Amino acid sequence: MRQRALWRVGPYLRPHKKRICFIAGSAMLSIGAQLSIPLIAKAAIDGPITDGDKQGLVPLFVLAVVLGLFELSLT
Repeated sequence: MRQRALWRVGPYLRPHKKRICFIAGSAMLSIGAQLSIPLIAKAAIDGPITDGDKQGLVPLFVLAVVLGLFELSLT
């Protein structure tokens, strides 16, 4: 019964298929960027911070900022 109700919505969603795919894709990319930022922080702590290498922090910081802005633009 519930499946029939979902199939009945299909014709109304069909004209918006490209938009729905774009929204789903951008949501997945945004989630991926959001999940990778803590991994970059972990890499910074385990690598340059532990070694005392301040110059090694710069690329990781830039990468985290770029991913944050990328996530913001997708959201």
